[in-house]
Amino acid sequence: MAKNKSALGRGLGALLGSAVIDQPVDQSSLTNDDGASVNVTSLVSIAKIQANPFQPRRDFDPDKLQELSNSIKRSGVMTAISLRRMGEGFQLISGERRVRASIEAGLTEIPALILDIKSDREMMELSLIENIQREDLNPIEIAHSYQQLLTLYEMTQEELAESVGKDRSTVTNFIRLLKLPEQVQQSLRHNEIAMGHARALLAVPDDAGRLELWRIVVDEGLSVRRTEALARVQGSASKTPSTSRRSNDTPARKGRSDAATPKADAASAQASERLQHVLGTQVRIKGQAGGAGSIVIDYYSADDLERLIELFGVIEEHNR
Repeated sequence: MAKNKSALGRGLGALLGSAVIDQPVDQSSLTNDDGASVNVTSLVSIAKIQANPFQPRRDFDPDKLQELSNSIKRSGVMTAISLRRMGEGFQLISGERRVRASIEAGLTEIPALILDIKSDREMMELSLIENIQREDLNPIEIAHSYQQLLTLYEMTQEELAESVGKDRSTVTNFIRLLKLPEQVQQSLRHNEIAMGHARALLAVPDDAGRLELWRIVVDEGLSVRRTEALARVQGSASKTPSTSRRSNDTPARKGRSDAATPKADAASAQASERLQHVLGTQVRIKGQAGGAGSIVIDYYSADDLERLIELFGVIEEHNR
């Protein structure tokens, strides 16, 4: 299927031309909708407005809606919603909270900016961009919206990132959230955990481990840093090879220096790599005769040392 690139890379300004979305309303200059004007703010009958089928937002806080409704009763709608024409009526682009609150406040008309948006793709992109710029979406809503754009329009992540004005890594990080178990996604959706917690949980290799760590995070109120530390511990433990558990006291190796055997060198290198993964810093293991040795752990600042001390505390708690 050929990719429709009509809006790719143009960003919000190109989609809207000279129009300014969510512009403040000059109440004295409002007129009733004349059925033709584009990029002009006018009063529109709420009864003519259809819901936005591409609305990325799913969660509306009832208390905040009531606060907005009370504000509208006192002062009116201070910021115009945005619409596109659909037959004899309109389809909502942005401002669903204002529409809901206006209905609750008893209004029958609402200030609206009519935009010249002709394709569903532009509509979907604009709805997503507008909500992201207003920071109205939770991370899971953003992730689902990104995934929907990728699927419906066969976009690459690079194209999507350019289209919504974000770095590709940002888009990738959001989409990866959809790999988390549903319980964890809902927890992020309802602000029980932060985006940083969710990203840390992704470092745990399986859903069972992710759910186990998520419950600890929620029950104990762990910080993102402590969650990252525990995730590294779990991830490292899952990669431990059975060969690393062999005894060093076999007859063939008694009395020999561990550092003097190729197998010991390989084991030390493997152990060093695992420790570096868990600790997030350079680690060197120095073997000595008889199986003894020393471990050197680098740190690069006072904050880095504090991080390591905290990490050792987390590991100690985890192993109790």
